[in-house]
Amino acid sequence: MASVEECMAVVERACLDFQHPALQVQAEQVLLQFRRSAGSLQACRHILEASGSAEARFHAACTLREAILREWASHTAEERNILRTYLLQYVLHHAAEPQLQVVRSILQGTLAVMLKRGWLDTAPEGRAAFFQVGGAAAAAQQ
Repeated sequence: MASVEECMAVVERACLDFQHPALQVQAEQVLLQFRRSAGSLQACRHILEASGSAEARFHAACTLREAILREWASHTAEERNILRTYLLQYVLHHAAEPQLQVVRSILQGTLAVMLKRGWLDTAPEGRAAFFQVGGAAAAAQQ
């Protein structure tokens, strides 16, 4: 698998190419391949954190959502907890950035699905810890 930097460069290039009718089909194939690739979580997180392209962040958010749901059974409870915390912190940290409104919406939906899927499997202490992290993150944003 390519490095996260290489993945980011490929996705950003495909986003630019997608805007040109002559390159649109090829760019779409690149983005679909990225979306379907296994083990793309780290690349998605890197793109969300480091890319200057709102379009690349959009595709990373969509891919992250699909990868989390597709690979749900292969993640441990701890890995799911780390992903939930990451999504919550990302959404809250980027709340004031209007260009990321769609990205935040995708990630909020992903977080909601993760919470719903894992709620009954989460111990009461884990549920309380999630709300403590959420409350602390929200308080830090004010």
